[in-house]
Amino acid sequence: MEFRGNQDLVQNQLKNVVIDTGTAFPLTPVVGQLYFRSDSTPKMLYIFLGVGVPGTSSGWFNLNHAYYA
Repeated sequence: MEFRGNQDLVQNQLKNVVIDTGTAFPLTPVVGQLYFRSDSTPKMLYIFLGVGVPGTSSGWFNLNHAYYA
């Protein structure tokens, strides 16, 4: 099944999901997009926050280094 456009899950869980994986960031990401870099050790999970966001690499924020204060 292919979805086009936004889907409202009405606060339901999204189960058995696989995050997009590769060795280079997507060329046209959208804010909120998750990406799993498989070429690093350890493997890293990123979220795209937008170009120019401080503390990010080209807009990509490494979730492996995120912490709560």
